[in-house]
Amino acid sequence: MFPLDYCVKRPDPSPSHDVPGLDAGWLGASWPRELLRSDRRGLETGGPIIENMSAIRQLDQFAAKGIAETLHRDSRHYVVPIWWGTNPYGASTVLHAASCFFVEIGGTRFGTFHVIAEYLADREKHPGGFLMIRNTLIGDWDSRFIDGSSRWDVATFGVSDAEFRDMDIRALVSTSESWPPPPPQVGRGVIFTGYPGIDRKVMGKKIVEFVQSSNSVVVRALSEDDVELTVDPAFLKSLNGNPIPPTTKNLGGYSGSPLLVVSDKPLSSLFWLGGVVMRQLPAKDEKDTTTVWARRPNCIRPDGTLVA
Repeated sequence: MFPLDYCVKRPDPSPSHDVPGLDAGWLGASWPRELLRSDRRGLETGGPIIENMSAIRQLDQFAAKGIAETLHRDSRHYVVPIWWGTNPYGASTVLHAASCFFVEIGGTRFGTFHVIAEYLADREKHPGGFLMIRNTLIGDWDSRFIDGSSRWDVATFGVSDAEFRDMDIRALVSTSESWPPPPPQVGRGVIFTGYPGIDRKVMGKKIVEFVQSSNSVVVRALSEDDVELTVDPAFLKSLNGNPIPPTTKNLGGYSGSPLLVVSDKPLSSLFWLGGVVMRQLPAKDEKDTTTVWARRPNCIRPDGTLVA
């Protein structure tokens, strides 16, 4: 057992009020922070979600409530925290954390995340440090590393089957023929779930708490390489009456989380990969919009290497 434990706050669904349709987004809300046993070493509890209410067409509120809850509940299975520090016996020595996810293309599975440069810089400063994904120690990074690019600011890496099982995560599955996946549509809703750094807390000498939060937002613009997302406070509404997180909130820690597009094809996976979350332009005040950018996955080849 690794000496330093973590715990993650993950959401449980709660009753909603009026819920709009899915043309351009979903409802805005915050889920209760309830403790859930995740595995033999950690606790996972609920954190906030941000959902957008700018859809034009209304659905039956009960049907829409179930759809929104299903999407947010399912999205949390595709992302895990990746974190590192200097002393595996001291929770206060954690340096940085981000989010990561896994893709399986034609039977080849690999992990993907964004802040590789930050990790490598910390590793150089602290040679005796550690790297964790969820509760799994990731040793010998250099042998796992597949590819990384300063142009794309994306990195890919491998894990063993046993490590993947221990992480308790689902991979986003695709065939080689259908990769890269189609881009999300401008004006439609997408979801990203991750671990905001501002909510990370040291709970004891050997326990670090992460808050897992899911967000449904609207695609504002699309380029050949990037997806631009906006969160407008004018269109946010609470599922259960809890306060909605302000748009001024720093979303650092979501870096590397998957941008999930809801599939409309029957008998297919619920989501496909729309991008890798990269950076944020926070709102100037609570009435202003915040903007998030994601890197489209067409820079990633089916074998995990990156386009030059």
